[in-house]
Amino acid sequence: RDHNPEFTMIECYAAYWDYRDVMKMLHDLYVHVTTVVNGKPEILFDGHAIDLSKDWAEYPLLDIIKERTGVDLSNTDPVRARAEAKRIHVDIPDNASYGKVVDEIFSQKVQPDLVGPTFITDYPEEISPLAKKHRSKAGLVERFELFMCRKELGNALTELNDPIDQRARFVAMAEAARRGEEEAHQLDE
Repeated sequence: RDHNPEFTMIECYAAYWDYRDVMKMLHDLYVHVTTVVNGKPEILFDGHAIDLSKDWAEYPLLDIIKERTGVDLSNTDPVRARAEAKRIHVDIPDNASYGKVVDEIFSQKVQPDLVGPTFITDYPEEISPLAKKHRSKAGLVERFELFMCRKELGNALTELNDPIDQRARFVAMAEAARRGEEEAHQLDE
């Protein structure tokens, strides 16, 4: 009910769009549907009136983790990341990859406080193998997830369309699967 990595409330793409275009479309869609259903672009959640017509918050993933936990994960060393996670009492496997650590710190320490609509952007490449590399931020990709009412409600990315890059990522994911990473997949030729 709270999370299934194969399904969120909505995941969508459009030809020639990037993740910013999808973010705007998703905002407009939520405002429209909420207005049709509720007569106004507002929902109530846990005592909070949330006006969906206002600008939605947006945070790069690593920035919001640093802001909310004090942990700087810009260094991608998995040993260092695991040590930081343990320091702030985030339960992770001893062999967790850098990307897994980032995801777990966010899930355990940040997501539970996201009530109003919030776009979390710019994910590590390691945990977003189908997303295009970020135009200006090395090691990150153009991806967002939408959170509201403490849940993930949407996910999209600028689709990776470089077959050489994509294959390299699939090979890396297969290696992660061999190391025991639960969510990594085998290479499918």
